[in-house]
Amino acid sequence: MSSRKAAKFVALLLPLGLACGPASEGAPAAGGSASTVRLTVRTAGEGPMYVEGALHYVAIRSGGEVVFRGRLRGGEVTREVESGSVRVAHWARPCVANCALDLDPPTDRCSARLEVVEDTTAVIRLRAVGGCAISPGG
Repeated sequence: MSSRKAAKFVALLLPLGLACGPASEGAPAAGGSASTVRLTVRTAGEGPMYVEGALHYVAIRSGGEVVFRGRLRGGEVTREVESGSVRVAHWARPCVANCALDLDPPTDRCSARLEVVEDTTAVIRLRAVGGCAISPGG
């Protein structure tokens, strides 16, 4: 391409680029992902607990997908989630004599929708045979 044709080509494209304007900084680029934050879900006991113990489970849904569903080992789990609305659900399986041998059916269920815009800890406040409550906080 001659330099004259190249200059004409650029001259035609330049107004098109200016008309489109710069890419938005708030939206992800095409093929990009939304911003992510760290969500830690942990348990905190209040009042009497199960005599033989219980195993605790949680499900975390973010961006329309389940990002975690399983047992809370060590009392907490941390996952990367999309910034925005996140649903956290909890249920317990009380032990029958020994947690390794037999578990009661799921009980003490609760769930909450949290607005997560920065790294956050969600606390599941447990009350055996009294349900639970989930809230953001340390």
